[in-house]
Amino acid sequence: MDAEFLDKKIEKDFYNDLPGFVCESLDRIIRKYGDQPWFLKAWNEYRSHVLESNMDDMKMPGFVFKKYIDNKIEHSDLFANEEYTIGDLMHYGTKRHSGRYPWGSGEDPFQHAPDFYNRVRKYEKQGLNEQEICELEGVNSKELRIVKSIGKDRIRSDKIAYAKSAKADGKSNVQIAKELSAKYNEDIGDTTVISL
Repeated sequence: MDAEFLDKKIEKDFYNDLPGFVCESLDRIIRKYGDQPWFLKAWNEYRSHVLESNMDDMKMPGFVFKKYIDNKIEHSDLFANEEYTIGDLMHYGTKRHSGRYPWGSGEDPFQHAPDFYNRVRKYEKQGLNEQEICELEGVNSKELRIVKSIGKDRIRSDKIAYAKSAKADGKSNVQIAKELSAKYNEDIGDTTVISL
């Protein structure tokens, strides 16, 4: 199935009822699995679930889509939060904040999740365990895992968007890898750019 066909076939009318991070997750699923024969059935099943549920009981997309995927381990990064409801994820922020507005009070409650993820990675590289990181950040382990996972997803989405834009500008995979490496302060190879 091509993208134009999918846009005509799938209904995104329920996107207005979802937080942005869930729509981002659904868009990644469309890009990854939209050409699969089971995709429309899974999409409509998740759409029905969203329309029939309230926010506190609504499940993440992986709740439905994971059932249809043969190799769950290979694609586990797409479904990192499926055990939580959207309500769980919406209500968690972190107690750490700065500035005049509390964490999570903006339009996007997870706008700082990538920063949180990077801090946690830095702590892990220093050898701190999960309990020590939780104490430093003022969160419990469930909050840590949720926000860390969302942060990781956001960073991956940002890398994909950057790579697509750079490719459209005519840059090579090697050049994009160098730019991403500098931007994210990590070693990113051109094969990683190809896989984005």
